[in-house]
Amino acid sequence: MSELKSWLPPGGANKFQVIKGMTDAAIADGKEVFKLSIGQPVGAALPIARAMASIATMMDLEDIHGYQDNGSAGVTAFYQAMHDASIDARVLQEFINLDEQHTGTHNPFENAIIKQGYVLDLLITVKMKNPVMPVKPCADFAQEFCQFHIEADLSKISGLEYLPLTGLKPSMPLIPQACNSANDILLVATMTNPGYPVIKTYAKPLGYKVYELPLTPENEFRFSVNDLHPSMDLVFTNYPHNPSGQTCLREFWHKICVYCQRYGIRLINDAAYATNSYADDDSCLLSEVAILYPDLEWAEKFSASKMGGNFTGWRVGAIVGSEAFVKDIATIKGNTDSGGFAPAMIGALAATRYEQEAICQYSEAFRQRQEWLCETLQSKGMKLAIKPQGTFFNIWLTPKRAFGVDIESTEQFNNLLIKEGLVGVPFDPYWRGAVVEDILQLDFMEAVVSAFDKAKVEY
Repeated sequence: MSELKSWLPPGGANKFQVIKGMTDAAIADGKEVFKLSIGQPVGAALPIARAMASIATMMDLEDIHGYQDNGSAGVTAFYQAMHDASIDARVLQEFINLDEQHTGTHNPFENAIIKQGYVLDLLITVKMKNPVMPVKPCADFAQEFCQFHIEADLSKISGLEYLPLTGLKPSMPLIPQACNSANDILLVATMTNPGYPVIKTYAKPLGYKVYELPLTPENEFRFSVNDLHPSMDLVFTNYPHNPSGQTCLREFWHKICVYCQRYGIRLINDAAYATNSYADDDSCLLSEVAILYPDLEWAEKFSASKMGGNFTGWRVGAIVGSEAFVKDIATIKGNTDSGGFAPAMIGALAATRYEQEAICQYSEAFRQRQEWLCETLQSKGMKLAIKPQGTFFNIWLTPKRAFGVDIESTEQFNNLLIKEGLVGVPFDPYWRGAVVEDILQLDFMEAVVSAFDKAKVEY
């Protein structure tokens, strides 16, 4: 029998999964490893999100349990039922409050999880005659979710379209397909060098060409309008940027919007880290500017995954943009998936409604951790590629020498760090750190200092 082999070219393994495997192997060998690697917030999703998702799962409303397709019928049905029953959101928060002062309080949710079909009745028993904070209906999940991230009032802007997404990565291949109206090969400008490689990965199987926009310490990881060309069909940006943590200035967006509108180029921004921006300049999201250009074809994607606790496995997101562009995306999406899990959307929406302060606190925690790590590594001789303005990532120039040996690649440098119990991610020629774990714990800080004391980096 002949040996069956892969049909794919070598070297296609996902770098993050490879690093997870190396980390797991080191831990299995008894090594204590401190992770500055994977960008996945530590800790469960916010309590009210989990509670609302649990309630929704146990309710008998058919719309919650069916295909959501390109809509969110289950979300609308759930919040309408809560509204019609005069449920007070303040009471909901009381009953899921995990503080010690509420430990002895009877919690109707405990029964709600068991008694399917009686959830709403149980909640009604604790409703107030005149709700102080009544649960609002939700006409359109995607619109409300996108609006949470954007300062401008989108309801006053004509010509917009909204679409729920089952996470942002699965939506990546939908975008270029939605732009391929002719037999010509699509040209897509990307922020993938350095950057998250998904849109580049799909280029070969889907048959489009990628032009990687220049992103360097010299241009502060902000490409120029002069880097664009009229022959481009789609410009795919990612601000706040993974891995640099750079954000986008309002003036920059104006220049890009003017150019793309003039040459009929579609423009989309992956704003997965929209809630994790702490820039002190005039940074903003694409939506804030794009709405001022009525002839621009644009869109912006948002995700629940980074907004408070670990929502990464919930796969909840949404997109807003110009009507024709988003409808084209919806056409491809409608033919390739059947929508998301309504209880997850219900829970994520509850977080945006009732835990806005907690979401801001997560962002501030990331900022404080970034500040400590950047100051500490710089004191050990490491050179920042750029000071992060958002996300929970930071990138560094790879040293020429460390741990007493010449460094040939960022991967080599990262592997040497793993031996010292510290792991990051190589984005050659940069090394990326992440602060999703509580790196301000004493043992974590000591591990960072110890590893880089031993490294004795040189440039």
